[in-house]
Amino acid sequence: MTARWSMRGGAAPVIGLALLGLSLLFFFANLQALIPSDEWTSALFGEDLFNLAQLSARDALLPRLVMAWLCGAALGLAGVIFQQVLRNRLAEPGTLGVYAGAKVGLAICLLWMPQALEAGWAPVAFAGGGLTVLAVLWLASRQGFSPVAIILSGLVLSLSLGAIGAALILVHFEELNALYIWDAGSLVQNSWDSVADLLPMVLAFGLAGAILCRPLSLLELEEEGARGLGLSLAMTRFAAISVAVALCASVAGTVGTISFIALAGATIARTAGARQLRHRLVSAPLISAGLVGVTDQGAKLAFGGMEIPAGSVTALLGVPLLFFLLKRLRPMPPAAADIWTAKLTRAGSTGRRMTALLVLLVASLVLALWVGHDANGWQMAMGDNFAALLPWRLSRVMAALGAGFLLAVAGTLLQRLTGNHMASPELLGISSGAALILLGATFFLPELGRPAMMMLCSLCAGLILMAFFRIDSRAALSQEAMLLGGVAIATLLSSFLAILLFLGDPRVLRVLSWLSGSTYSVTGGEAAILLIASLVAVAVLPFFARWLAILPLGPAVPMGIGVAPEKSRMLIGAAVACMTGMATLIVGSLSFVGLMAPHLARMSGMRSALVQTYAAGLIGAIIMVFADWLGRHIAFPWQIPAGLLATGLGGVYFVMLVLRR
Repeated sequence: MTARWSMRGGAAPVIGLALLGLSLLFFFANLQALIPSDEWTSALFGEDLFNLAQLSARDALLPRLVMAWLCGAALGLAGVIFQQVLRNRLAEPGTLGVYAGAKVGLAICLLWMPQALEAGWAPVAFAGGGLTVLAVLWLASRQGFSPVAIILSGLVLSLSLGAIGAALILVHFEELNALYIWDAGSLVQNSWDSVADLLPMVLAFGLAGAILCRPLSLLELEEEGARGLGLSLAMTRFAAISVAVALCASVAGTVGTISFIALAGATIARTAGARQLRHRLVSAPLISAGLVGVTDQGAKLAFGGMEIPAGSVTALLGVPLLFFLLKRLRPMPPAAADIWTAKLTRAGSTGRRMTALLVLLVASLVLALWVGHDANGWQMAMGDNFAALLPWRLSRVMAALGAGFLLAVAGTLLQRLTGNHMASPELLGISSGAALILLGATFFLPELGRPAMMMLCSLCAGLILMAFFRIDSRAALSQEAMLLGGVAIATLLSSFLAILLFLGDPRVLRVLSWLSGSTYSVTGGEAAILLIASLVAVAVLPFFARWLAILPLGPAVPMGIGVAPEKSRMLIGAAVACMTGMATLIVGSLSFVGLMAPHLARMSGMRSALVQTYAAGLIGAIIMVFADWLGRHIAFPWQIPAGLLATGLGGVYFVMLVLRR
């Protein structure tokens, strides 16, 4: 019977058992490093409280292995349920915003409602993650629950909530110290208490998942067929998603964030031959449990006494999986995939609209330079007071203006270049790649000035863009695939940051300040560099105008009229890389300006490629100048970085755009 079930489930259960066995071998290797093999029985099952090595084996190492298995099994089951309910093979806690919502909820409770944590972190994590998933599903429902809509909604909300969490950490660094370990996903144990708390929840929700097996299987039918068999689709989906969120929240509330294990378990199970849901419901938890066990015990064995959080390591291992899925995704029909189609305003005078944007930019500059808040309240700087404040404000405002203009132009060029309305430096991971090189330079190179860092960031952004072009030349990338590549690169960045925060390196605060998009330490020379780069972009864009109008028509049209697509793509890509690298250092890797500004320009009625690009640049400059001014005063005397505030505004913009549809 077991052999027959294994054959129907393919190699998935065998892979799961093999991974569990490998994690057990790693455990024994770690145990051997702790105590001799002849003491294993007494160490694991004895009651000697005075032998420190045996105590560590019994109450630290063994519960750590069991905890890894429990967490992996819970996440693997949750991943299968999410994917089955949403009919989306990319659905998992991270891409649906469960962890981001849980983190913000925990941060709020730690700061202002500590009494809510008396019953443990799991209920708060469930509330935060559950509300986020509901928001994602609500937004996706307005777009027909297409796979791209679900992933994009989850990604945007995750980034927006991540910006809120980063802002809270910057302002309350000491108070939120406990969140660092949580965000890294550490499985370190010092007793069996956490295992005893998590085990009943995993068993209970696992049983609920098993009960839902038949209703979930019926979801594979068409909706009319499922209803004909007496299935309540709404109740089944609600119950299943509640179980999946509860499983994730139980793990997150106990050990923290363990990324991509849910996606890995479900994907490997399906790829290994577990086609039927009942087979995946067993195989995926086995595989995920083995993966977490192998990762945690293997990292402990490899790094010896240095504790590397398992959640960050699994995220790093998940990046190759994401790129593997990227190559296997089938492009969706444009009509179903394009959720950014927006109604244009009526055609009118382009000159009047451009004049209106220039007036808005001047107004935002006046607001940022003259109006402020201090201990005496709001006031307008005049005379000597204005002269005293101008050196402090001018550099920041000009840097925000230049960075916003460059990112907006880069986003417009990307959308024209790829024919993808979701393309932007932020969502495609180009900004995150630039931030990665910034992170590496901070820790492994001598201290560099910002001009040198801008060059390094531009180089890394260019390499990532070239990688996208290379993959796209082999197989046309769908919008979903491009997003997946961006998620992979952003995951690398967040994983390295989580590890550094966990290790407590003080230099990470400097990196966090940079990545959050703070203009606080910008000098006049750095602001001048961004302004000069913006002027160069203004002068160079007319030379790109013909390419920008032709490239979105597809590869056949440019070649038919004598335009070399590869040459034009490389030149425009080099410009995008330079603009992204320079701006990322000022406004961080998450601002959404590169996504918002092109759409706002198109929605305002700008039709031609060149005019639309200029308009997007002006809109991006307005957004960043306003975000910088608002960040300086909205939480006075604290300052919120302009990049984080722009990310929050980007999330609001995305919601408004969906509601308009």
